[in-house]
Order: sequence, then C-alpha cells, then structure tokens
Amino acid sequence: MVRIRCVSRGSHVPFALVHRLGASYREFVLDFGILGPLRVVVDGEIRPIGPRKHRILLASLLLRANRPVHVEELIDRLWPESPPAGARRTVQTYVMRLRRELGAAGRLIETRSEGYAIRLDRDQLDLDRFVELAASAGRHRAADNLAAARTGLRQALALWRGAPLSDVPSTALARTDIPHLVELRCRAVAQRVELDLLLGSAGDLVDELRSLVVEHPLRERFWALLMRALCHEGRHAEALATYHEADHLLGEELGAVPGQELRRLHADALAGTIPATQPAGQPRSEVGPERLRRLLTEALHIVVSGAQPDARKG
Repeated sequence: MVRIRCVSRGSHVPFALVHRLGASYREFVLDFGILGPLRVVVDGEIRPIGPRKHRILLASLLLRANRPVHVEELIDRLWPESPPAGARRTVQTYVMRLRRELGAAGRLIETRSEGYAIRLDRDQLDLDRFVELAASAGRHRAADNLAAARTGLRQALALWRGAPLSDVPSTALARTDIPHLVELRCRAVAQRVELDLLLGSAGDLVDELRSLVVEHPLRERFWALLMRALCHEGRHAEALATYHEADHLLGEELGAVPGQELRRLHADALAGTIPATQPAGQPRSEVGPERLRRLLTEALHIVVSGAQPDARKG
C-alpha cells in the first residue's frame, strides 16, 4: 500500500499548498484488490462496495487502471444481454454513486471525453504489484539467480486471495478479462514449480500438481511438471501413467495429441532418464531393460485400476 495525498485532483502537493487548502486536504492509505474477491481498503479499513452493478463498474475500471474505459464498453460489462434505454445516463448515475461509496478515494475516478478512468499509483493495485514482482523474478531467472527468482514468484503468488473477482457477477468479465488473470497466475505457478525442481526442493510438489491438473485439466504445462516431479522422486511408472492420462484427456476433450514437451518427457520416462530439472550435480539415472518392462506394466496397471505403485521397488 502507498500513502497518497488527496486534494481536488489527488496528487502529492507542496507544503505551501497544503497550508493554503487547510481542511480540504487529507492524507489516506489506499489499496485495491482484484486477485480474489473485489477489495477496497481505505486507511486500513475494508470499504464494502454493495450493489452488484457498482462492483462490475469498479472492477472494469481497475482492470484498465490509468486508462480510459469507453462508456460503450462499460455498458457491455453492465448489461451484456440488452442494455436499458438511457444506458449512458444510468452509467453516469452509477459512477456518481460509486464515487460516493469510495469516499475521498472517489476523486480518483476521473471523467474523460470518451468515458471514465481510475487514476492509481502502481502500488495501489494488487495486479500491478503482482506483475512487477513476476517481471522482477524473470530478470533474476535470466541472470541465473534462481533462489531470488523463486522468492519473487512466491511473493507475487502470495498476493492472490482466491479466484479473481469471484464476487463480481459479470459474464462479460468472465469472458474477456478473468481468463487473462487466470493465465497470469498459472504461468507464475508453473515457473515457481520449475524453480522448486531446479533447486532440489520438490517438497509436496506432486500433491500440489495433482490438484492443479484437476483444476486445470487442459493445461499441458501442469501435466508436464507433474511428470517431472514424479521422475524427480524416481516414480517413473507413475510418470508414464500420468502421460497416458493426459493423452486420453486431451484426445477426449480437444481431439488433440500431447504437445512436444509431454512427448519428450514420455520418451525420457521410457528411457528411464530423469529430466534435466533435477538438482545440479546429480547424475541422470538410467533404467535397465528388465526394470523398464516392469515400469511399463506398473504404468498400465495404474491407468487401468488407478492403483498406486510401490515406491519402495527399485
């Protein structure tokens, strides 16, 4: 959160102007959240935004923070099926009421020639903080500072409080904007998991990834990371079974075959080699013909029966 000084147009002002403005000047802490239920925090207190249409309006402005949102776009978000007569005037009324609900922070909603915009500093919106932390993690990764990259991604993902805008009932937002937010989070999760594997701290990654492939069954990246995590723990039979499960699901749902990464991991598992995301300094393990035959038999058994293999078998 960032401390801002709000005057008629809300900006940092010199002391002389503060003295002249007197009671019309006040300072407050402001934070908006869209990475979960819509949240507005003013001076440390959550300010509820009650009416459904007001939440849709505020969410639409926050998703385009510091950029004008055309009135026609707001109308589409508020009434995706059939706008009422006088929709433009109704939008004006909603904006006026939303400003009132936000109190002093309502001054941050500006009227533009083509619509409205909410003017925020980057630290005042959780999405902007998430994007900045993820970008910083990418720079650390490019510099081969893997531990710092993982820390940055963990900090970025900690900003998420649940499904984005889960309390904002808008089919238009669900169609156009929320999938983009979900994609950003999934990409960051995948990058953090890969760093966990590279740094040799797999921990509970298998359980986490099993949950992720259930939540996002058509995201091949999570299936690939699950195979990597299983191979990392020496569970090649389960990795092979995971590939066949993904292959079946993609064929049933999309009529597609697994992509290049999954096929390459499948070949690695068949060859009995642990993927390159194992900790540095550890040799790739090879599996002989006899054990490979047993792994394939176990994988078939897992796919057919759903049973778990005996991890103690060598």
